[in-house]
Amino acid sequence: RLSWLVAAGVSVGIAATITFAYGRIDQILVYELSSDSTEVGVYAAMYKILDNAGFIPMAVMVTLFPIRAGLFPADPPRLRRMMQIAIDYLSFVAHGGLPLTIVAAEPIIELLYGSEFTSGSTVLTILIAAFIPICIGNVAGNMVVAMDLQRRYIWLATLGLAHKGRDIALYMRAAALLEEGYATHPYHPGVLHYLIHSYDDPAH
Repeated sequence: RLSWLVAAGVSVGIAATITFAYGRIDQILVYELSSDSTEVGVYAAMYKILDNAGFIPMAVMVTLFPIRAGLFPADPPRLRRMMQIAIDYLSFVAHGGLPLTIVAAEPIIELLYGSEFTSGSTVLTILIAAFIPICIGNVAGNMVVAMDLQRRYIWLATLGLAHKGRDIALYMRAAALLEEGYATHPYHPGVLHYLIHSYDDPAH
């Protein structure tokens, strides 16, 4: 049991590190590409709002994770319903934030940071739009751990290393892993999604 916990912890830790780096790469790009330090500061301030909003899906998932983990593999239909409820509620909150930001981005920013930051209203709207898939991604990511698929998804991440055209052998390796996963976890939203992309080329 201890060896399983260590293996799962290492897998989740690697995935979390990659996710964290991916979520911060845009700030590095802005810093490198922008000649105006003011723009960098404004973008960082807008991203801080998105960062703080992340407590909403995190709180929901921390609450539901033990229940979802206990339902797999004993009760897949109930697990699927709970996953759908989580997606519905988080989507409701995230979609509600988008029109609010479109209409009132400048007053919100001025309230939080002052009038000198209101130039970031467009950036904030785009980041809050990104909050919608972020919420759904939190649900899918927790499902990966609850269904003990985390190590497999690290291998799938190597798909991103393919360059200079599509590496067919690498994609077929991913497809083989996903075929196995789909046979045992047909209700997982990510498995079928990545399986489709693994075969998404002219040869198939």
